[in-house]
Amino acid sequence: MVTWLLIVMIVVLGSAGDVLCAKGMASGGEISNFSPSHLGGVIRSIVERRLVILGWVCDALSFFSLLALLSIAQLSIAVPATALSFVVDTLGARFFLHEHVHWKRWLGVLFVTAGVILTVRSGNTPQLTGTRGPSAAAVQPHHHEPGNHK
Repeated sequence: MVTWLLIVMIVVLGSAGDVLCAKGMASGGEISNFSPSHLGGVIRSIVERRLVILGWVCDALSFFSLLALLSIAQLSIAVPATALSFVVDTLGARFFLHEHVHWKRWLGVLFVTAGVILTVRSGNTPQLTGTRGPSAAAVQPHHHEPGNHK
């Protein structure tokens, strides 16, 4: 249960961060001059946008949720499950940013969703149970006794 909660947090917070940053950056006009003499102005222009700052907060919370997830779930299942953020990002782009999303992108969203389902529900990998299982033991450091070299 905790595993799925973390996945939902990663997906929702990460996608919210993407949408907020996109909206915030679009609201201030294009930044086109990245020369060293203009770099301070570019940074100031970015950090003065409240939606961008809120997006960064969402992204940070998503990242820390990912770290928590990786402490309890297998990487080969956990990270592909977070690919659902592509689905939520596309929905956010369409309904919050009012972007036109071509039918081929929607088809791609369906393929991503199918890929997540296949990855998480595949018979060869353990389900997301909230424990890392035997794979966690494989990454534990091996301690040697002094004088015992093999």
